[in-house]
Amino acid sequence: GRVVYIPAGMKIPVKLATALSSQVAKAGDLIVAKTTEQITLANGVIPADSVLTGQVTEAADGAWLGRSGRLGIKFNSLRTPGGVEVPISASISGSVGKYGDNDRDVF
Repeated sequence: GRVVYIPAGMKIPVKLATALSSQVAKAGDLIVAKTTEQITLANGVIPADSVLTGQVTEAADGAWLGRSGRLGIKFNSLRTPGGVEVPISASISGSVGKYGDNDRDVF
């Protein structure tokens, strides 16, 4: 194998396959997502439909007056459609679509 580096701050579009809610999520819950397009890197590619797995790292329910809840998510594994599994270190950046408003999320 070889090591492929993704530049810090690079956004990778994914679609969450796991339903999430700050009201019920807790640290340690399993999270699954899929890449929505092929990501070209300087020395390799991440194929579309690659599966990322990880965990909720923190969860805080929303508060009164429409204040949003908070979720921390960290991905630690990526499996390509061809079955190759590699360790990764990635987290959600920005926000996750609320109630299906967004077709994809980014990390």
